[in-house]
Amino acid sequence: RAIAAPLKLTGEVRFDDRRVAHVSTQADGIIKAVHVTMGDKVKRGHALVEIESVAIGEAQAAYLEAAGMLALSKRSHARMDALRKEGISSEKELLSAKQELDAAQIRTGGAFGKLKRLGMSASAARGLTQNTATGRLVLRAPVAGTVLDIHAVAGEVARADTSLATVGDNSSVWVWADLYERDIALVTREQEKQPLAATVEVKAFPGEELAGTVDFVSPSMSESSRTVK
Repeated sequence: RAIAAPLKLTGEVRFDDRRVAHVSTQADGIIKAVHVTMGDKVKRGHALVEIESVAIGEAQAAYLEAAGMLALSKRSHARMDALRKEGISSEKELLSAKQELDAAQIRTGGAFGKLKRLGMSASAARGLTQNTATGRLVLRAPVAGTVLDIHAVAGEVARADTSLATVGDNSSVWVWADLYERDIALVTREQEKQPLAATVEVKAFPGEELAGTVDFVSPSMSESSRTVK
C-alpha cells in the first residue's frame, strides 16, 4: 500500500514580498524630519520621512500656476458663453475661449499628475496654496506593518535611487526551501492533486513544529546547485 514519506529540505525564512514595501523619493532632496524609528508599528498613510526638494518646489509652483490659469479660463469661458447667448459675442470668440479652457485643464492635469508621481497625495496636492508650496514632501507608509529598516537621518541628502525606509507585515512569512532535482517530479505531481502540507523547524523554537503549506514550486532551476525553490 502507499505510505507517506517525509521529505526533509533545507530552507530560509523570508518576508512575504507582497507585504513588504521599500519607501524612496522620486526626486533628490534634503531630509528635514524623520517621524518613525525602527520597530514602530504604522498604518497605511502614516508619515515616515519629510524631505525638501527643488524639483518638488518647482512642480508645486507649476501646479499652482496652472490651477490659477484654469480658474481664469473658466471665468472667461463663462463670460463668453453668457455674451454669446445674448448675441453680443461671436461663435468664434466662444470657441476660442473653449480652446483656452481645454488647454488650461490639460496643463493643470499634467501638473497634478507630476505631483502625484513625485509622491504627493491627491488631497495634499489639491490643498496647496502659495504659503504651503514650500518644496516639502512627506513620504508615507504604502502598507500597514512594522518599520523594518530606516536609512533616513535629518540633514542628509535623500537620493532617488536609495531606499529611505522599509515597512513590512511579518504576521505571515515564507520559507524558501531547496528542492533537489531527484524530487522535483514527485513533489510537482502531488502538488497538482492538492496543496502539500509542510512542517517547519527553526532554531529559534527548538522542538516545535510550525504548520505550513506548499504554495509554490519554482519553474526554474539553479544551474549551480541543481535545485529549485
